[in-house]
Order: sequence, then structure tokens, then C-alpha cells
Amino acid sequence: KKLAGRAFEKLAELGVPPTLHPVVGSLAVVLVVSVFGLPELLYTGFDTENTILIQAGSIAPERLLAVVFWKLFLTAVCISCGLVGGVFAPSLLIGGALGALYGQGAGAFAHMVGSDISPATDYAAVGAAAALAGICGTPLTAVALLLELTAGTDYAICLPLISAVGLSVYVEKALSRGPSAFALSNVSEDALERVAMLSEEEQRAVQVFKMLDKNKDGTLSQKEF
Repeated sequence: KKLAGRAFEKLAELGVPPTLHPVVGSLAVVLVVSVFGLPELLYTGFDTENTILIQAGSIAPERLLAVVFWKLFLTAVCISCGLVGGVFAPSLLIGGALGALYGQGAGAFAHMVGSDISPATDYAAVGAAAALAGICGTPLTAVALLLELTAGTDYAICLPLISAVGLSVYVEKALSRGPSAFALSNVSEDALERVAMLSEEEQRAVQVFKMLDKNKDGTLSQKEF
């Protein structure tokens, strides 16, 4: 997203007004979809997500990789240029494609060693839920939604799905020092700077209160302040 934002800043410096940035973003979407033949990148409801969840084992790995890469790229471009449609549906698509890809690889390896594992469709559902929970910060919604999208046909995935969602949220919280991607998707750079300033002030306030707690007289020296 930062790289895409810098690219549009360069366009502005070259004289392209911000009002035309959404047009540039739209052209990028049309170009990628047309050249690479990936209609899955266009949001037309949950049909695309359902297709991946149902046919995860039969979609070519190269196509799944292309969907993941270009969906990430175009989502960043659209957010940066002002075509903000949210990250809810993209997170489902990206997570489902990654889960399907992992399921295909795990299935091929299991077949080589003469073992059986769950079908790739289960991995796609788990991947979609984990991505949605980590990106949007909605673990309960992710679990309920994916169980609903799979029509409750296989509740055996419930435990691994909940585990993946919990791990995703934990990793996101551990690696992130600020708001989630969902919270940042519609926020301007100026607003983000103000959020960072508030965060620093809050940290400073905590330090001050800790110093006051240490000093019995409840005062701070000039150096401490």
C-alpha cells in the first residue's frame, strides 16, 4: 500500500490531479484482468469465493498464485487511488486461494507418502477465515461466516478453523504496532500521523504516571519531566 501511495504521489507531482487517480486505478484493474484473464479479480458478489471454496482442489496452482498476487496488488492500488471498496471481500478471496494452494500441496505430499488428509476445500475455508480475522480483526465473524459459506456440510473443520483464526489474530497483534489494515483502509496519511502522535503521547503519559508512582511525594523533578 505504501508503494502504491508513493506512486500516486509521483503522479500528482507530474501534474495528474487527484481527481483522476481513480481513473488510473480503474485502468490498472481493467488491464490486469484483460491481459492475464483473471475475472476472479473483479468483485461480483460471493460467487468467486464460493467457486474457490467448492472447487479448491481442481483449480490450477498457477492460477491461484496469480489470483493472490494480483488481488493484493490491485487492492493496494485501489485503496491508494481512492477506489476504496474495503478489504473484507479481498481478504476472503486471498485467504481462500492461499488455503486452496496449501491444501493442494499438502494433499500431493500426503499422496506421495501413502496417507490421506482433508480435501483442499477444507483448507480453502480455513485460509479464508484466517485471512479475514487477521486483516479485519473480526475472529467471531470469520468463524461464523465461513461455516455459513460452507453450508455447514463439514463441521469437522470447526476446530482447525477456530485455531487458525486465533493464530492469525495473535500474529497480527504481535507484528502490528498500530490499527489493523481494515481500520487503515479509509484513513488519510494526515490522520495516520495524528494517530501516531496520540500513541506517543499516551506512551509518555504512562511513563509519567510510573514515575509519579515511584516518587513518594507525588512530584516530578525537572529532569524527569
